[in-house]
Amino acid sequence: AIDAIRNKVEKFAVAIPSWGVGTGGTRFARFPGAGEPRDIFDKIEDCAVIQQLTQATPTVSLHIPWDKADPNRLKQAASRFGLGFDAMNSNTFSDAKDQALSYKFGSLSHADAGTRRQAVEHNLECIEIGKTLGSKALT
Repeated sequence: AIDAIRNKVEKFAVAIPSWGVGTGGTRFARFPGAGEPRDIFDKIEDCAVIQQLTQATPTVSLHIPWDKADPNRLKQAASRFGLGFDAMNSNTFSDAKDQALSYKFGSLSHADAGTRRQAVEHNLECIEIGKTLGSKALT
């Protein structure tokens, strides 16, 4: 019984969400701290440190559009640290800088067809990025 439990524990793995290695925010603002990752490549490096310490976090879950970068560069950076990618996180709960329509009143279930279409297109883009990176899930 102990060996069976040990085997399960040894196989246990958790993906680190990219936003988990930066300074979080409050409902009022975001207050960056010293040493905060500057970009997704710094975040990948920070995730590698967590993996070195825990040996249970071999993958990173990106959050698009916050972590948008060339997929080939992302794969190279993750590979350099022995990491892979897990679920892609689609941001349809806040507005991106270059976004045409607002998600203030919803996204995939918004009353406006154009806003729904924009949210669907964003999710499809996240799926395509994820496929390139080897991700098999979208959240």
